[in-house]
Amino acid sequence: MITRLFPKEPVFGRDELLRFANIFDNGGQVFLAGLVISPFFSNVDFDVRLVVTLGLVLTFGCWIVSWWLTRESNKL
Repeated sequence: MITRLFPKEPVFGRDELLRFANIFDNGGQVFLAGLVISPFFSNVDFDVRLVVTLGLVLTFGCWIVSWWLTRESNKL
């Protein structure tokens, strides 16, 4: 039963992992533009530091996942 939950063979192939890596890379760029760069050019009344910090965490998180998926796809 436990072997069906955690298969030893890869679930996704190399092309699928590279596609997911591309999606996370693009998501990181969206977070960078939307949450890090745009608050400096907009006139808003909320705390910009919180939004920029959240944007940086999400941006680097997406880029790290993208990098990890690319490394995993190269192992296949």
